[in-house]
Amino acid sequence: MAGNDSVALRGASRLTLAVSEHYFIVDGPDEGWQVQRAAYFYAVGRQDTGELLAFHWHPRGKSPIVTPHLHVRANIQIGERWLGKVHLPTGNLAIEDMVRLVIQELSAEPVRDDWEALVAQHTQA
Repeated sequence: MAGNDSVALRGASRLTLAVSEHYFIVDGPDEGWQVQRAAYFYAVGRQDTGELLAFHWHPRGKSPIVTPHLHVRANIQIGERWLGKVHLPTGNLAIEDMVRLVIQELSAEPVRDDWEALVAQHTQA
């Protein structure tokens, strides 16, 4: 995910964020219809160089890797593998985790001063 799929973030670091989440709707046993996340693709990049980090979870499809993982843009070879092709394991992530990452760790500027409260509110929902 890069290019037109990403949104430019505020701040001197010139970061971009791309988000794609796949869902399906199921008839829940007690609460009626429920939305369940089926896959996600998050990417953090730079406006001038493209994708730097790509967080994926796609339990169905062609790839044998079905657990949450990270791809790092790196031109480094480790043994026979290029680091950029390695599936680095992660935990299950949500968009709120990506917001925290780009603001707290990568110096993106939040649009709102109350961003932490909003993220916390949606994390508990």
